[in-house]
Amino acid sequence: MITDLAATFLGWEMPDSPDDLSETIAAWQELAAHLDHSQDHIAQARRLSYRTRLRCGLGYCLLEDWPQAQRVLEEAEAAGEGEPSLADVAPLLLCTAYAAQGQYEAAIARWTEVLDHMAQSRPGRGRAVFSPQATILYLYRGELYAEVGQYEQAMADCERALRDHPHCAEAYAVRGQCLAYLERYEQAVTDCDRAIELAPDDARVYRRRGRVYLRMREYEKALADFDRALDRDPADTLAAAGRREATVGLLFRIMTA
Repeated sequence: MITDLAATFLGWEMPDSPDDLSETIAAWQELAAHLDHSQDHIAQARRLSYRTRLRCGLGYCLLEDWPQAQRVLEEAEAAGEGEPSLADVAPLLLCTAYAAQGQYEAAIARWTEVLDHMAQSRPGRGRAVFSPQATILYLYRGELYAEVGQYEQAMADCERALRDHPHCAEAYAVRGQCLAYLERYEQAVTDCDRAIELAPDDARVYRRRGRVYLRMREYEKALADFDRALDRDPADTLAAAGRREATVGLLFRIMTA
């Protein structure tokens, strides 16, 4: 997850409870405000203030308070007093906030900036220069492309991720769902089957194959996959919504037969 990656960059062990997290954010906001007015060691104070604001933004992401996360992170970027080693953290978290609010085009644009920066900040060119984190970012950008119906771009990002991580189940599942929207159903099912083979306990791969079967109007198979997803993750609201859609489709078929 992007939040886990950001926490690693920021050196932060995240609190377990929302109440503890809210108290931590409040304390950090006070610290950042104090640092903004500090007259001692100005450069050091600004760097610490920047890191503190990033942690606040991450905290709001964890609380799923997306407007607050966006506000704090945009303020941190506007201050322009960051640390080079943390240059990608604010854009990554902003992408998450944008996507959570349905601002997919903005999220894609920022995601692309991060990927370009990661490529330029390393010696050499080509896939060998990208870290495992960059591979994950290609997959996430692929998911965003899929959300806005840019399926060819989405599949290209999935394939780029699979070059370095050929056992990435989610990349196969996302590509499979894109193939279904392009009506390449046999390839879609093959990709989703591979995803399930790689991650049989992951609810998402069953949910995505369920979406493929929905596109194919194979409602019984779709229901079975959504049930498998919900068995593994009862809180998967997308699987629950897919199950309702498959049930309606099956009932309509029975009634009109």
